Amino acid sequence: MSSKADKKAEKLARKQAKKQAKRFDPEDDGRVIANMNVDGMPWHNPLPGETDPERSEANREKLGELDKKQTLFLILGVVGAALAVAAVFVVIYLLFILFCNYVWFK
Repeated sequence: MSSKADKKAEKLARKQAKKQAKRFDPEDDGRVIANMNVDGMPWHNPLPGETDPERSEANREKLGELDKKQTLFLILGVVGAALAVAAVFVVIYLLFILFCNYVWFK
């Protein structure tokens, strides 16, 4: 009787060994499938050797050194951009009012 049990055990062991051989071995081979190192995520780390120019102290000091003429041009540029956007909205509003008066409500 023990020989039948031994044969069954041996057969079961071979079957399990085949299943184990067919399984995928999730060993890390070093390839990157999808890089999850995305800017803005809490785990983001720049690659070694990269320098982050926005965070460097020297760059912060350079940005703070604007003379009066550069500051004036910066302010005028920002105000000009805001006025351009506001003008687009005003023109659209006026065109809507004209459309209502002369086409829709007639």
